[in-house]
Amino acid sequence: MKISILLAMLFSASSVIAWDAKKEFTTNCATCHSIGGGDKTGPDLAGVTERREEKWLIKFIQYAPGMIDGDPEDEEYKTPDPLAVKIYKKYEPIKMTEQMLEPEQIKKLLAYIKEQSKGKTAKGKILEVK
Repeated sequence: MKISILLAMLFSASSVIAWDAKKEFTTNCATCHSIGGGDKTGPDLAGVTERREEKWLIKFIQYAPGMIDGDPEDEEYKTPDPLAVKIYKKYEPIKMTEQMLEPEQIKKLLAYIKEQSKGKTAKGKILEVK
């Protein structure tokens, strides 16, 4: 039993290490988002790591529908997030789907977006909640 738990932990850790943020962005994000190329189906992500807290970005990437609609069955997403709702209203009817990524993978993805954002400005209206 202990060996199977250890193997599961090692496999999980190695899959995060081997995971490729550029490939993830190109394959699963670039269809709807650019980094400095303007809005598409979703917002331009240039500079997003400077505008939003990492914790908020991780939460949104993992479960955008919960942040937009709220999820009474999930304590972390109990009520809609005002900024998530505002972003959705700009791009509706398209709602970003739930992403099956671990927080460490999302951090690597955000680091990739930050690196690609250097020298670029988002070409679209930056939404804030007041």
